[in-house]
Amino acid sequence: MFIPSFEEMIKLSQFLYKNKDKTIILINNNKEIDNLMNSLKKFLINQKINSKINYLSYNQINIKKNNKIIQENIFIIEDTPSNKIYCKDNKLNYFLISKHSLEAIDNFINTKYINEIEININDHCNLKCKSCSHYSNLAYEHYLDINIFEKDIKRISELIDENTKLFIFGGEPLLVNNIIDYLKILKQYLPNNYLEIRSNGILLIENKENYDELLNYCQKNNIVIGISVYPINDKYIKDLKNLELELNKVKIKTNFIWFQHDKLFSKDKRFLNKNLKINKYDYIGCIGNYAPIAVLKEGKIYHCPICAYIKYFNEYFKVNLETLNEDYIDIYQVNSAQEIIDFLLKPTPFCNYCDVQNRTLEKWNLSEFKIDEYI
Repeated sequence: MFIPSFEEMIKLSQFLYKNKDKTIILINNNKEIDNLMNSLKKFLINQKINSKINYLSYNQINIKKNNKIIQENIFIIEDTPSNKIYCKDNKLNYFLISKHSLEAIDNFINTKYINEIEININDHCNLKCKSCSHYSNLAYEHYLDINIFEKDIKRISELIDENTKLFIFGGEPLLVNNIIDYLKILKQYLPNNYLEIRSNGILLIENKENYDELLNYCQKNNIVIGISVYPINDKYIKDLKNLELELNKVKIKTNFIWFQHDKLFSKDKRFLNKNLKINKYDYIGCIGNYAPIAVLKEGKIYHCPICAYIKYFNEYFKVNLETLNEDYIDIYQVNSAQEIIDFLLKPTPFCNYCDVQNRTLEKWNLSEFKIDEYI
């Protein structure tokens, strides 16, 4: 997934908020990135930023220490050594944006397909991670009705093409005894799409023989076994390394997400604010904003699991972070994937709960089921 720097986007959102009463001028003195800067302009407009946005292309720049222009505007320009000198020499109030982030925004704003669709076939989990963004640490035992699942997959197959990747999530999906039945439905309606089961791997290393049928089915049907590796203990890490070798040996495709375990962070620590007063500039700093990833839940597409499964948070902590009709799009009310993409390109009312700028990064740990893991 091609995404911009999280820290850079946070700083950009802070810069724009601090200067929200000024006009944004995008400066481009490089013909080669003309399209990238135009995509940045379109992106900022999509975020519903109040400021006016002007664009000066490489052949239009003529600031030349014009005090009125300098004082009344803020400037965004590609991060290069010469551009930094140029901004300082002209005493601009500026933000340097990397070419990598420009390319990521361009890729996002001009996408023609949904990058990923994530589906929970169950919501509960056998590993209670702190600050879980799916709230699987808080969820009770719940399985997605397979008839609803098939109906939704049939409808999705009418909207997307084979570029969209499909992910089976949870909770822990290996807790679903009939998981193969769900996979068969996916292969029936979407046979050529990338398909991955995302697990923590605990059940596979504890009792692998119970999953021989599933593994054989995955091997024969080109389904990827994805493992998010958490720093539970040294034995778990060692067992997963052996499992990866074993699966690859029998030609089962795998996607083991190995982290530096002394630096594994819970990226969603304290990401909510129950007062619904977050400024709209925060959305620029949300990494989930930069790849059209759809969470499919019972006929509706959401931006992210934080919104889709908020009921578990609300019920457990007895609060009410409300989802509105504008927070999802009904797959039975759209005529094309483009309508879904257009929905994913813009913030929804629920995004106001996400306190992006005050997120903290902490080492992974088990949940203590306290609200301050989120707020």
